[in-house]
Amino acid sequence: MHPKVRSHSKLKLTIFLFHLWLLWNLFMMKGIQLFIALLFLGVCHATKFGDVVESLGSNSIIRINDKNYKGLMNNEDYSIIIFITASDPRIGCTLCSLAMPQYEQMASSYYENLRNTYNSTENSRVRTLEEDGANFIIAYADLAGSKKLYEKLGVTSVPKVFFYKPGRGVDMSQPTDEYRFSGQETPQVFSDWIVKHSEFSNKDLFKIVEKPNYQVIVRNMAITLFLLVVAYKKFDKVSVIIANKRIWRALCLILIILFCSGYMYNRIRGTAFTGEGPHKEVIYFSPSQQSQYGAETQIISVVYALLVVCFVVLMDSASKISDQKLRFFAVLASSLVAYILYGYVVACFKQKSSMYPFKLGIL
Repeated sequence: MHPKVRSHSKLKLTIFLFHLWLLWNLFMMKGIQLFIALLFLGVCHATKFGDVVESLGSNSIIRINDKNYKGLMNNEDYSIIIFITASDPRIGCTLCSLAMPQYEQMASSYYENLRNTYNSTENSRVRTLEEDGANFIIAYADLAGSKKLYEKLGVTSVPKVFFYKPGRGVDMSQPTDEYRFSGQETPQVFSDWIVKHSEFSNKDLFKIVEKPNYQVIVRNMAITLFLLVVAYKKFDKVSVIIANKRIWRALCLILIILFCSGYMYNRIRGTAFTGEGPHKEVIYFSPSQQSQYGAETQIISVVYALLVVCFVVLMDSASKISDQKLRFFAVLASSLVAYILYGYVVACFKQKSSMYPFKLGIL
């Protein structure tokens, strides 16, 4: 073979091998890119509600932090509610420490009811929950360990409670709704606020589960045992105290005053201590007979207690004073104070019922 032909054949073979090498490298690069893309999709896929429920275990509430927020906030088939707090004592968020236990009780009740539903044999009920889109994930985020999340949320103050509809969690700075704190938060208040966001929600899932407070139980048992031991050891002295009529009178009067002044109403309703008038002034009496403030109860209790003192002086103590002049001034002072106090009570009643036509004295 001619040398030129041989060299030309070698050149063709070299070019062919070079092209084959380029194709192989191009294929490998595409394969790596495809692998990386698949890996990325695997990491950033939307989290399913069923997966979250199965991963709950015995945890009462989900904590969102910088490590898991991308997956949980990519809420494809569930709504998500986040309580944003700061437990660091250096921040000093008093409302956070008051509201967080109420939120935790609501969340733990919801997850307990949810686990019971998913563990039940009524699979059709579970499918109905998933098909209706009534799924909720209730979580919280603490500033410690969630600084990136806080930046994404655009939070500048705490506490906050954000609600995101399915698919809206990706845009974290634009929540679907935000809870307005009143300072009177209870588990039921949080539960009702969540339920109103879905007409399909099963209200049984948000039924508050009251768990026994073992610390209070142990404390009460210890106090009871201590009192029983003291009563047994000092029975003679304790029996004298129990049989003392004045002590029972005082206790009865205290209870009567508390109940007449609306103490139980405040305990049941959780009323605010004071109100705010139209000009931002502090008001102590609610201008309605259908509501009241905590300060109102305390003021009326003091007035009733002073009235009791006046009547005790008039009916019992004054008659035991031997000096006639001193007795006269005691009766006169007690009568005058009782008259003024009754006038104040009537004025308070008129403030709560503007149509009341009467008044007593100059008040």
